[in-house]
Amino acid sequence: MSAWRPEIFDPADAEDRRRLGELRSSGRVWETSDTLRAQLRDLAKSRCPGGNGDVDAILAGVPLAEYGRWVHYPWSGRLVRLLPPGPFRELRLDRNRPKVSHAEMARLAGFTVGIAGLSVGNAVALTLALEGAAGHLRLADFDTLELSNMNRIRAGVHDIGQAKTVLAARQIAEFDPYLGISVLDGIGPENVDEFLLGGPELGPPLDAVIDECDSLNVKFLLRHRARAHRRPVLMETSDRGMLDVERFDLEPDRPLFHGMTGDTADVGDGGFGVGDDAAKARKAAIALRLLDEAMISTNLAASFVEMGSTISSWPQLASDVVLGGASMTAAVRALALGAPMPSGRRYLDLETKVREVRPASPVQGSARPARRPLPGQATASPTPVPELARYLVEHAVLAPSGGNAQPWHFYWDDDRLWVAPDRVRGQNAMDPDGRAVNLALGAAVENIVIAAAARGLTAVVEPFPYPDVAAVITTEPGATPSDEAMAALLRRRTHRTPGTRSSLTLEEISELTAAASGARLDLCLRPDELAGIVGACDRIRFLNPDLHRELVGELRFTPAADGITLDTLALPPGFAEAIRLIARPDVAARLRHLGGGARLEEGARDAIAGASAMGLLSVRSDSPADWLAGGRAMQRIWLRAEQSGLGLHPMTTAIYMFGMLDGPAAEIFTATESAELHELRARFHEVMPKPDGPMALLFRLARITTPAAPSSRVPTDSVLTAGRPPF
Repeated sequence: MSAWRPEIFDPADAEDRRRLGELRSSGRVWETSDTLRAQLRDLAKSRCPGGNGDVDAILAGVPLAEYGRWVHYPWSGRLVRLLPPGPFRELRLDRNRPKVSHAEMARLAGFTVGIAGLSVGNAVALTLALEGAAGHLRLADFDTLELSNMNRIRAGVHDIGQAKTVLAARQIAEFDPYLGISVLDGIGPENVDEFLLGGPELGPPLDAVIDECDSLNVKFLLRHRARAHRRPVLMETSDRGMLDVERFDLEPDRPLFHGMTGDTADVGDGGFGVGDDAAKARKAAIALRLLDEAMISTNLAASFVEMGSTISSWPQLASDVVLGGASMTAAVRALALGAPMPSGRRYLDLETKVREVRPASPVQGSARPARRPLPGQATASPTPVPELARYLVEHAVLAPSGGNAQPWHFYWDDDRLWVAPDRVRGQNAMDPDGRAVNLALGAAVENIVIAAAARGLTAVVEPFPYPDVAAVITTEPGATPSDEAMAALLRRRTHRTPGTRSSLTLEEISELTAAASGARLDLCLRPDELAGIVGACDRIRFLNPDLHRELVGELRFTPAADGITLDTLALPPGFAEAIRLIARPDVAARLRHLGGGARLEEGARDAIAGASAMGLLSVRSDSPADWLAGGRAMQRIWLRAEQSGLGLHPMTTAIYMFGMLDGPAAEIFTATESAELHELRARFHEVMPKPDGPMALLFRLARITTPAAPSSRVPTDSVLTAGRPPF
């Protein structure tokens, strides 16, 4: 029996129901399988990952008895109930995503591939069909299955003698009865154009030709006609993983086989080992030129010598054939999706690769941006730095800074402490003008004031006496120490754990607002209204190439003196591994291309779910002095929160990206990203009032439930120098 097409019945169609009844009573059904309910549940789950899918929504009012299709396989007597074609393809290929997106799978479904030769071609056809890399396959071979083929063709011994086209078509139909299949009994001058161009019985014209046949004459014939019709030809040889591509669709004058053999070959019919001695010699000579004798494996070279003596035909291993199916499918997918696939040869040498031993990759994996340069060790000075200066700086560097960049340097000269920015370490694409550097310096100045008071000294701060000096600080007796403030300074942390939500008291609100003196603090007591906005901004930052590069540059995957180490992020189980993967530029780029990354919003959503409030700190104007004052206010708010048992967690990505929209920095955003950010900004200001001055810090407040890990700090000696700053 040579049937290879399954019979498909629609239970919603009266005529199909009648025919199905006749089939059931005919005795041709030997086994029935009905798993439609399970398929519907799986489909619903795939459409709603992590949730409860709605099967009723899929049925859309259609009675279950009339939904789906019944598929009969005449060669095995099986009758199977399946989802209808569209949902079936959707669910069967669901695990392709996101390696292949919905849009890409739709493009692949419109791609038609012809395969000439079904030994290696069997693996190619099955892999293409399994992956959904084509919507129609045209299979051509004149041969039948022999026992000696079964070292590389997956078949049962009961299939011996079966046409290879029928075997492959049946195998495909048994996992996808809806895929378009057409077959030809071999290829010759009389039907090669029919193979390429299709027709009423054969389906659409080919978009790509795969040559896996043995006949040299057919190989040349296929290429002549494919070149005339401008169809690309691909070939896999099962030796050293050689994949050959000839883009006749782009290069209609390209010589056959890259000019290695000439344009014609008349060596008689049959495979390489068929014919008289002269024919065999001609075939071997052409085959060696075709394959490039300098590039073939040692074993294949030896096989040419032994052909007709100790071996009867071309040797092929199952592992090489399976590899060929995989590489050919990847190549077809690239062609169909318009990815670069130039003419030429490439080698995926399995024998060599599995023997290679390469050094293990570092923990952080892929290439990542270089860290910000750390401050150099201070040069020894003839004027020693007094203990008071070292004490003040040791407390100053405990201040927070964006990305834990620590963008500061301190100088001691003439009983004065000079606070200067390190603009290189403070560089940030979201803050091109370096405003956040002054914010961090303001926090460091506030720490100096508190530390000085602990010794009974009043710190007198002169802001920006010079453009490149943020502050000059002198001390004088007379301050009243605050043990509570000093204790809060020493235990201040960034609290990223979700915490416990409870409303702020009126007293807490009053104390936090008072601490913001010199700036402005707005509190949102309905933080959930901001969760989606903040999460969406985090996603955009992760996936935008420029911002991703910088964000990953802040992360530390091993202990370091600066940056943000993973152990301080309080990540949920499994998310550290996800961060390591998303840190790879190729992964981020792929997610961006797919419009994915929804998981990147979860961190903000989960954090805000446990928040008591969200706070927005803004400064009075865009002057450096007001940003410095804003930094002092930020630190006072942070320390007041610590004293109240509230954890503060900066979530500034949103407001800094909103600020980028109004300047040249917006050029890094795509039109889609820009439009989304404008919409998010409008929503943000529906919740948070738009302040008169620049927004400086967006943060979350939550009740502290567990201690937070401290951020690392660069050595004090590396940021403290005797002498005046170079200005």
